Amino acid sequence: MNNTLNNNDSAQPDHEEPIVDVETVSEEKPTETSSLELEPANASFDLNNTSVQSLLSSLGSNFDANTLISKMFGATQRRGSLLMSPIGLPKKTRLKVFANGFFMTFDKVSSCKTKHFWRCEFKNTCKARMHTDIHNKEIESFIHDHNHKKPTDEEVSLYGLDPTTIQRNHVYVVNHISDPTQRRKIRKQVAEQEAAAKRLEEHNQVEIQKQQTAATMAVVQSAYAQMVKTNLQSTSSLTQPSASPRPMLLAQLPFLKSEIASPQRLDYDFKPSTSKIHEIVENPIAQIPRHSETKAMSDDLLNHPTFQSNFEIAQKLRKIWKRKPRITPKCSETPTEYLEFYVSNKNESEDQLYVIVRIEQRNEEMFKDALEKFIVQKCLGRVVIGISSTINVVISETILKTWENGQFFLLDVSNPNCWQLKYVDELEM
Repeated sequence: MNNTLNNNDSAQPDHEEPIVDVETVSEEKPTETSSLELEPANASFDLNNTSVQSLLSSLGSNFDANTLISKMFGATQRRGSLLMSPIGLPKKTRLKVFANGFFMTFDKVSSCKTKHFWRCEFKNTCKARMHTDIHNKEIESFIHDHNHKKPTDEEVSLYGLDPTTIQRNHVYVVNHISDPTQRRKIRKQVAEQEAAAKRLEEHNQVEIQKQQTAATMAVVQSAYAQMVKTNLQSTSSLTQPSASPRPMLLAQLPFLKSEIASPQRLDYDFKPSTSKIHEIVENPIAQIPRHSETKAMSDDLLNHPTFQSNFEIAQKLRKIWKRKPRITPKCSETPTEYLEFYVSNKNESEDQLYVIVRIEQRNEEMFKDALEKFIVQKCLGRVVIGISSTINVVISETILKTWENGQFFLLDVSNPNCWQLKYVDELEM
C-alpha cells in the first residue's frame, strides 16, 4: 500500500495542490476551517486538531506532513488577503493638532464633508472650536475664545514640536504622545509661579497705597498746621488790645503835682484843672466794634498777604473731607427676600413726589410689573439704571438681590422701549 501511495505521489505534478483533501476537511469541520482562514499565515498550527489527525492517518506514515500544512496555508493565503489592524494611537485617543498656540482634538467631519471640526483639548471647561478645510487643512474659522492660558514652550516640546518654528494660522499634527504626568508637573509649576507673582504684586500695591496715604496725610497735616498758625497770627495782629491808660497817667503825674496848690499858700478860689484826667478816664479799655470797624477788619484780612494761599488750602481740605454723592444704589450684606424702595416719576418740576413700592421677590419680572402699576403704562422694552449720561445697566435679578431697602429712585419713561431709573442720593435731596 505504501508503494501505491508513493507511485501516486510521484505521478502527481508538483504544482497541483490537494484541493480535494482541503475540501474534505472543510466539509467535515466547517467551523474549524473558517477559524483557520481568519488566522494569519504565520500563526501557530494545532497538530492535535481532529480533522488534521484524520487527514494524516489517511495519507499514511511516509507522507510529509509539513509539506501538506505549508500547501494548506498557501491556499488559504491566496483565497483572500487579511486586513491587518494598523498600529497607531492607543484606544480612546483622538487626533490632536496644534494651531495658534493651543492644542485642539478632532471632533467630527461636517455633514457637507468639506470641513473638519476641532475642539479644545479641555473640552469639559473650554468652549473653543476650530474649523479647517478637509483638503488643504487651512483654518477657516474660530468659534469662541479659549478661557485658559496658552501652553508653555516646555509643554509644546513634550509633543515633539519646536516652539521656535511654529507659525501662525498653521495646523501642526501631533504625532508624539507626551507624558501626562510630566505635563501636569509643568502646569503646576507655572501655576505656582503665577500665584507667587500675583501675591507679590498685591503686596507691592498695598505698600504703595500705604506710602501714598501717608504722604497725603503728611501734606494735609502740614497744610492744616500752616493754616492754623497763619490764622492765629493774623487774628492776634488785628485784635491787639488798646494801650492801657495807667502808664499815661503815671507819666502825667509830675505835671499834675506841679499844678496843685502848695499847703503854705492856700488859695480857696483855686480850682485844679482835671481835663487831662477826664480824657484818660473817659477812654475805655475795650470798646464794642462798630460796623465800620468790622468792615475794616474784614478788608484787612482779605488784603493779608497769606490769605489767598490759606483760602486755597481750606478749599482743598473741604473737598477732601466732603463726601461726594453716590451714583449707584447702596448694597446690603444681608438682603431680605422682599424689596422696598421709593420711586417718583421724573418730570420738569423740581418738587418730586415719592411713593413706596414693595415687591415680594427680587426678580426682573416683579420689579417691572411694580413700575408699570405705578406709572399705569406698559413698558415695551427693558428697565435700566443710569450710571452716567452714556452708561446704562440692565436691571437683573443679580443686581436686585444686592440692593438695600428704603432707597430713592427717579423713573424716566420718556422712551417707551427703555425705562431708565436714576438713583437719588441723600446729598442731592
